[in-house]
Amino acid sequence: MSSYFDESSDEEVSQVSTMLDGDESDDPLDAFMGTLKSETMMMMTTTTTTTTTTTTTTGKSERLDLDQSDDEQMLFQDANDPATETTNEAPDKSLVLPRTDHATTSYLNFKKNFLEANTQQSPSQQSPSLQSPSVATYLNEQNIHISRGAPKTLPLCLVDAPIAPITTPFPPLSSHSFFPPATLAYLRATISTLTPIQSAVVPLLLAGCDVMATAPTGSGKTLSFLLPLIPHLASQPRLAEKDGPIALVLAPTRELAHQTFIVAKKLLSTIDSKALPLYGGDSEAMSSWSLAKQLKSGQVELAVSTPARLIDFVKTKATNLRRVSYVVLDEGDRLAMGEFAYQIEAIMGQINPRAQRSIFSATFGTRGRKVAQRWLSRDFVDVTVGAVGQSSVHVEQRVVVLNNPDTKGVAQKQQWIVSNIKGLAELGKVIVFVGTRADCEALSGMIQNKVPGVRAASLHGEKTQNERNSVFSRFKKGELDVCVATDVAARGLDVKDIFSVVCFDTSKNLDSHAHRVGRAGRLGGGGVGGGDGKHSQGFCVSLLTDKDKKFASILRDAWVREKREVDAVFASFADSYEDKRRGEGGHSESNRMKRKR
Repeated sequence: MSSYFDESSDEEVSQVSTMLDGDESDDPLDAFMGTLKSETMMMMTTTTTTTTTTTTTTGKSERLDLDQSDDEQMLFQDANDPATETTNEAPDKSLVLPRTDHATTSYLNFKKNFLEANTQQSPSQQSPSLQSPSVATYLNEQNIHISRGAPKTLPLCLVDAPIAPITTPFPPLSSHSFFPPATLAYLRATISTLTPIQSAVVPLLLAGCDVMATAPTGSGKTLSFLLPLIPHLASQPRLAEKDGPIALVLAPTRELAHQTFIVAKKLLSTIDSKALPLYGGDSEAMSSWSLAKQLKSGQVELAVSTPARLIDFVKTKATNLRRVSYVVLDEGDRLAMGEFAYQIEAIMGQINPRAQRSIFSATFGTRGRKVAQRWLSRDFVDVTVGAVGQSSVHVEQRVVVLNNPDTKGVAQKQQWIVSNIKGLAELGKVIVFVGTRADCEALSGMIQNKVPGVRAASLHGEKTQNERNSVFSRFKKGELDVCVATDVAARGLDVKDIFSVVCFDTSKNLDSHAHRVGRAGRLGGGGVGGGDGKHSQGFCVSLLTDKDKKFASILRDAWVREKREVDAVFASFADSYEDKRRGEGGHSESNRMKRKR
């Protein structure tokens, strides 16, 4: 029975340079940090106290941030609050699948552990184990925490799991037989080193472990789960006609699914395998008929999909999940909430219980983690880089407090944007997050009309998929300076040279804020894993008015935990919420003293 590769020819390796010149390559902003002047930043973040009698409204503020099915959540709660994690809504019956009787279903056998068979190296050449002093030092320096999810000893597969050294390009992977020459050539041409999350997670997945991984936005999580997929696919028999995919990557938004598909398409082409995006779209290529035809052909090894779209294709028998042996939930915290959780439950019920499963996110509340753990094996490995929910350390954050009699402060915020957006755009691309679709359109038009030389466009859920793709493509290619967006762009918008994030409206909760901040300070380079493995620097400013005092209090506490500087104006503004809620003195004074200590 033939496998996906036995030996790759020199011709395959030579094709890599051609593949790297595709239309999805990025052009990082050249040395923009050299133009950053401290006095300019101070001018932009000076507390504004000017009042205005002109009030501009842009329609009813409905928070429909992610997509049409986004469930309403309480605003400005910490992500560990149960109210923001799950809902008790009944599932949409149209999205429920009958559970497969695994006892009576015949599944193909497949290999998960690719480390145990790698005995070609001598002991002196083998990589250090998790227990070795050098690895322990690396984990400590990179703030990587590896533990079991269940209260037992660590699984044996961790003992021999190689952790990639930081200093040399891509060992120990290049010295193993995991990857064909074409894949290695592509990786060497696009990556100079592994990021912390990659060096921790890749060997665990190669060892066949189920993994729950939490790492900051822009840290290279996508490559962490796509790289081990190469040997997983290559070791299996080829698909036959009407066979479903071998691997699934599920994401909550079309934008995130699209970003993952672009990376997967390039990587899988090195082993002559195909990735297919399954999400809504207006083009003929993304029509249900076209996608169903490709699925039925038995030539799709990886499906990158939103949950509801995948369920549609399974219900209509365009595909099946019997061959699935590798499952990834990207932005798992979002998929563990509300209607998404029911959809994931339905999909998991169709999949071989032996399938390898992994869950990735930048943020994870306590309740969300408990829900997501149901989809992993009992001996899954928990990997965390940094503190859970921490916003990117590569992005400097500031707040602007706008003291305005207008309760919403819309006019004052618009004035700040008109006055400062050009200066930010000169430093690099800017993304402005707005709470509602109506405000998104209005603010984008205002920038276009009132700020000469700045090219802006809006991105939100009411636009067609073609319109959203067009805006994203123009922004990525540098044809737009500013993208004004709802939180539809907070997850999955991977543009390497975004320098500034402006929160025109505050986030729904702290986790959403962390995802917004992570649009800046991304990994550098145009490769699948972020090129040189280094982050660019970024800047985020949040515009706060009186209605934002509760969120200000939460954000201030987060900054204290992250050891960010909290200036006196911000601290006083955040304290005013506690003073109002609890009364002057008392608990609020006690809390202030704790924060000072």
